[in-house]
Amino acid sequence: MQKFFFTFMIMVFSNNVLAETPLIKVNCDDVLVNNTPRESSERRLVAFWKSSAVFPNPSESHMVGDSEGSSVKKFKFSCPNYSLSYDGKVVEIKGITYEEARKVIRNKVPLYYIGSYKYPNIKQGFSSSGYEFDLSNFLIYSDYRAIKPGENFNLDEGYVRRVPNLRNTILGYKVNNGDLKPLLYENQVYEYYEDFKNSETIDIFHKITRTPSAAIVQRIFINKPEGLIRIYYEYPFPNQ
Repeated sequence: MQKFFFTFMIMVFSNNVLAETPLIKVNCDDVLVNNTPRESSERRLVAFWKSSAVFPNPSESHMVGDSEGSSVKKFKFSCPNYSLSYDGKVVEIKGITYEEARKVIRNKVPLYYIGSYKYPNIKQGFSSSGYEFDLSNFLIYSDYRAIKPGENFNLDEGYVRRVPNLRNTILGYKVNNGDLKPLLYENQVYEYYEDFKNSETIDIFHKITRTPSAAIVQRIFINKPEGLIRIYYEYPFPNQ
């Protein structure tokens, strides 16, 4: 009975969240979605487009999402090949195929990002670092190279020093709703690739132990047959 009530409350909460996300109209021929952070540990999703010009009025530029110039922070819209919703914490992309869904954000999900100026007063000498997950080949990339399954970071101290917080990163995953497995733990990258390649659903969990707020994305859920991608900016790391 308690389990039923808990499940019911989750369904009610989810429906309320969706109901609070306004449906907007975009120019599907022009709309672009950007999830690239501009500042350290910044969660960012914006959509921008130009409306079609209708004589005698010119076209207009529009932007929604995590931008100072946008008054619309939460939104959802539909185009012929995909739909997208964003409630400020979760991004959901539903494509006619998985390939169409991942193309909306150019296959990339930033997991961690840090940027700073050497001379902040005059904004000179900018440098940045971080790592992201590639939705097309299921690899993790830093600014320097791909992180390969089976790799041990203890054998490449120089690389680890160039990517802050990599030592403190923990990644885990589940496939097809199975058991939680390590992907990156204690500087060891596990052999996860075949699991990702051959599974219908993939659940990835991410945290940074010393500075939890530095983790931009904390969960990625993928359902390949459904063409579904969900990106969670906040999600507790599971115990099992």
